[in-house]
Amino acid sequence: MSEKPTGAHLARHQKKRKESTLERAKSAMRAIEAEIKEHGTYPYNNGVLNMTEVCKRAGIGSTTLRNKHHHPIRDSVKRWLDSIEKRAATNLADVHAAHREKISFYEEALRKVNAEAVEWRAEMVILAEENRELREQIANMSFDKATVVGIKQRKNQDDRN
Repeated sequence: MSEKPTGAHLARHQKKRKESTLERAKSAMRAIEAEIKEHGTYPYNNGVLNMTEVCKRAGIGSTTLRNKHHHPIRDSVKRWLDSIEKRAATNLADVHAAHREKISFYEEALRKVNAEAVEWRAEMVILAEENRELREQIANMSFDKATVVGIKQRKNQDDRN
């Protein structure tokens, strides 16, 4: 028969669970930090980062940290959330500034492209008129009067070489 659990067994089991919970919470916080660093803001849960979200990311129940045995972990997560919130205010301003800078860059690029397009259209009108005039001149030329070197004559010269 198996041994009955003793107080020592229970204490070891609770200690392992507490350590596991702590490690899962720390792991979730590290992952969240990395995502915030990458995206500038928390990219999930509509940007809302709270105790429930950390628990969800850690794979622990939201009531777990209410247990008095886990209050040190809860307090650690709260301190971390406070620090994230303080940094987020500054970081959010940086993110908005970066977005404004990017928008300004693309607006300027668009202005330049539009200006080039206007120039190309004007040049196209000039070239189309020039093309029309040259076609008209060619149509009015007489190959019989030898005012233009004919293609056949030129081709014959090329064949001799």
